[in-house]
Amino acid sequence: MNWQVIATSIGTFILGIGIVWKFLGKWTIHAKRYVGVAKEALDLLDVVLKAVEDQKIDTIEVENIRKEAEELIKTLGKK
Repeated sequence: MNWQVIATSIGTFILGIGIVWKFLGKWTIHAKRYVGVAKEALDLLDVVLKAVEDQKIDTIEVENIRKEAEELIKTLGKK
């Protein structure tokens, strides 16, 4: 293997890392927000499914659903 091929490979590797780093730096904030919204939506769905599972909804379950819905609304409101 000649040195020119090795140098080109190393340069390409470093350039690739720089591009990925720049991309992640730009989109990490958005990705965290989307993950937070998905997490809160799944938490809300989980609480609703647990409430429906026993085929009776009491005040504690209604309160849990309300809390999860409020958390989802807060997460959706963040920018």
